[in-house]
Amino acid sequence: MAVSGKSLAITVGIYAIILIVAVLLFSKWRLAKLTRKFYAPKRYVVTEGYPKPPPLATTFGGWVPQVFKMSEAEVIRCAGVDAAMYLKILRMGFELFLAVSFLVLVIILPINCTGDEVDNLIATNTTATNDATGEKYTFTSLDKTTISNIPSHSSMLWAHAVITWAVTFVAYWWLWKYNKEALRLRIFYLLNQPAGAESHTVLLQDVPGVAYGTIPNRADGTLLKIIPKSIKQKAFQQTEMLANKGMNIAKGVKVDVPIDLAKDTAADNAAAAAALSTGAINVEATTGRWEMRDEWVTAVNEIQANDGSVKAMVEGTLHRVYHDDLSAVHMVHDTSKLDPLVAEYEKRKQALTDMVDNYISLKRRGKELKVKQMTVVGATMGAWGKEKYGMKPKKVEALEFLRDRMTELRRAIREAQEEALEPGHVFPAAFATFRNRTSQVVAARTLMSEDLATWRCQGAPRAEEILWNNLGFRVWERAGRSLAMWAAFWAMAAFFMIPVTAVQGLLTMNSFLNFLNSIPIVGALVTGMLPGLALKIFLIIIPIIITIMNKWSGMVSVTQVDLGLISRYFIFQVITVFLGSFIAGTFANQLDQFIHDPGSIVTLIGTSAPQTAFFFMTYLLIGAFLDSAFGLMRFIPLIIFWVKSRFLAGTERAKARLWQDQTMTYGTMLPDNTISILLGLVFCIICPVITPVACFYFAMQYLVWKYQLIYTYGNVYQTGGLLWMKVFDQCMVGLAFLHLMMVAILGVKKSVGPPIFCAILWIFDIMFTIAVHKRFWRPQECLSLISAAEMDAKEAATLGAPGKGADEEVRQRYLSPSFKFDEAEHDQVLEEAERMRKVVVEGAEDEKLFAQEAEASVHSSVADEAEGRVTAARTDDTAAAGADLEAGARETEAFQDTVEQGGPGSFRSVTLSHYEDASEEMRGAKQA
Repeated sequence: MAVSGKSLAITVGIYAIILIVAVLLFSKWRLAKLTRKFYAPKRYVVTEGYPKPPPLATTFGGWVPQVFKMSEAEVIRCAGVDAAMYLKILRMGFELFLAVSFLVLVIILPINCTGDEVDNLIATNTTATNDATGEKYTFTSLDKTTISNIPSHSSMLWAHAVITWAVTFVAYWWLWKYNKEALRLRIFYLLNQPAGAESHTVLLQDVPGVAYGTIPNRADGTLLKIIPKSIKQKAFQQTEMLANKGMNIAKGVKVDVPIDLAKDTAADNAAAAAALSTGAINVEATTGRWEMRDEWVTAVNEIQANDGSVKAMVEGTLHRVYHDDLSAVHMVHDTSKLDPLVAEYEKRKQALTDMVDNYISLKRRGKELKVKQMTVVGATMGAWGKEKYGMKPKKVEALEFLRDRMTELRRAIREAQEEALEPGHVFPAAFATFRNRTSQVVAARTLMSEDLATWRCQGAPRAEEILWNNLGFRVWERAGRSLAMWAAFWAMAAFFMIPVTAVQGLLTMNSFLNFLNSIPIVGALVTGMLPGLALKIFLIIIPIIITIMNKWSGMVSVTQVDLGLISRYFIFQVITVFLGSFIAGTFANQLDQFIHDPGSIVTLIGTSAPQTAFFFMTYLLIGAFLDSAFGLMRFIPLIIFWVKSRFLAGTERAKARLWQDQTMTYGTMLPDNTISILLGLVFCIICPVITPVACFYFAMQYLVWKYQLIYTYGNVYQTGGLLWMKVFDQCMVGLAFLHLMMVAILGVKKSVGPPIFCAILWIFDIMFTIAVHKRFWRPQECLSLISAAEMDAKEAATLGAPGKGADEEVRQRYLSPSFKFDEAEHDQVLEEAERMRKVVVEGAEDEKLFAQEAEASVHSSVADEAEGRVTAARTDDTAAAGADLEAGARETEAFQDTVEQGGPGSFRSVTLSHYEDASEEMRGAKQA
């Protein structure tokens, strides 16, 4: 169904009203007492060292210019390098489409409007005498702004081809500029990693000599039938070595030769072997062959030589390569039985702490302390639960149960930890930490072994992001899972084409259209809003499904999972949102003509395909107006926050968690941004009016997400700017589709020269992509050896000895969280619970317990808003704002000092120019 100017205007008007209302509500509610912590949680966290953002103006709309003006240094200090990189991507989209809009609106739009092809085709509808066979096209006044209005064979098509070249090289220029910015931010991130963290650590996978993860250990009967026989035989031989206590590396091979020649053959082999053998290479005398090193055999023998210790084998192997630069090795263990116990323990501890806090809060308000009970089912808690509570549901005293359950869980956790540390539960993975960055760079970038099925080495992810259970997969299982995941992904994409086609088909049903046209305002709304909204709704669950697929495929960190989501979600949207909607919409818009005259398919594509651009324009309008409005207000999270804080969160600690624990990931946002770049580029020549919509989309997204990243959301992970590598490739896909579209459209317009002229651009696309990858990709993987050596020298001078910081940091960092247990905290929680139980149940007095601040262990600024109680920790907002302003200035200056001290001089000179305005801005604010 063609989109009319009326329906488009009504749609834009409604969207604009929604956006304006959202901005007005946000401007008011961000200052309201009830919701200010929800809309700016980072302003109210008082943990020492937490990067608090600067205060915003209390005037109604004063926050907008302040957010726009905040420097890159402020963004990095408050939200990290990924946030700065993401905002640069949005800024690039705005700048790119601002330039493209100027080109196409000034040159292409007037050319399209001067054509008469649409008028001629509309006239065809009125002169056709036979409805069954006559041509009948569906057009609106908006179509006169597209390339549909240019007749075939027209010389004006050359203008479209020339502007295609201009748009392409404008895009190249901006992409090259932001590639340099991305590299600058990436190096800045790498130079400022603390000693002993991922800057000094590598992840080793597929460690040989470990039974876990091998085919006999992991494959069931069905899978074994699929695996080739030769692979199965080798796998079973490897695991058999472990049972046989190892074997010699040098193996004799039986050779069948005639008896009378055996002696001569053996002598010849021995002579040849002696001639070829050197101090470093040994040729087998019995066969005359040199065999490659068998990593599995070597590892098994070394493990047995070290009393069965895999860790000693790994340390020995790495020590032979890196000598004293190796600081520590942490083996990864199977914690599948331990993890559920730890999860339940944390849940019970939180419940017990909240209950104690609640009693303290009630006591302060002068309310009666009643004994709380809870229903437990002993059968769900193993032998301990059955013995203590029986098999049936039973009501028990809550404080006593939680205390006893935590004690039992601590005992069970100790046993499970000891079991997990046994040799049979070792994963074929380890974290190796070095005393300096130089060795880490070498280890992460070099080949550990010629056998790629063993000793696979990569830079370690951040310890907080690791998916520990996925470290047990070997390369064969990761490859198999990845293949299965891709098969499921393509099947899902194919299935999703059904609803996409259905939406387009629904809008072409005559009965449906007649009903809509009888109610003009409804028809305008449906044609302008329904298709894009339906597509947005269908896409909601896709990121969740892809995330589950990525985790199942064996990715080892949250960063890998989310970067994988960025790639796959973009591919999915290209297939369904772009190609699916374009193909379905092209034929649906002129379905009647195509059915009655299939021979007119070429003319149909040339006239109908540009109409589909208006569908994609409505899709971008949703992102520009509705996504921005809902992204700013976050209505659903706000409702959940209000309900939980009002009715479910009974303690200060629980209420604090509601507004503090707000996080986001880039995996769902970036593909929406890059698909918008693709749509804007692909249709910028065909339908010039789409470019200002794309420009407005990126401007609004920049404002909304700059605020949210600085004031609201915390980081789930930190890639250090690796987002850009995905974005660049996706932008190049957009350019490739632009050139494909122009070649196709100009071709069906029966023009010879222009499509050939545009086809040449594919060569430039390939050349530009290769040039960018060669120039910028490798430096983003890890530090150069020169930069690493400079950082090592600075750290040695600062810490007093090379690797001292790494030694101290690594002791606990890359140990699974399931092995970490805070005994002091455990004892304190149980002690407070017992003291509270004596007060509640036995009526004892404990003034010291109630004198302490219930919220002191979390954040002293948390207040019980529902009861109207103001804590002593809360100070006057004006005084707090002044103090925060000074603190923000100090933090920004300290951040600049870090930049000055953190990297090589060549990089420092580039970096400081971007941060000099930060301290000046904050000093000016202090003086004001």
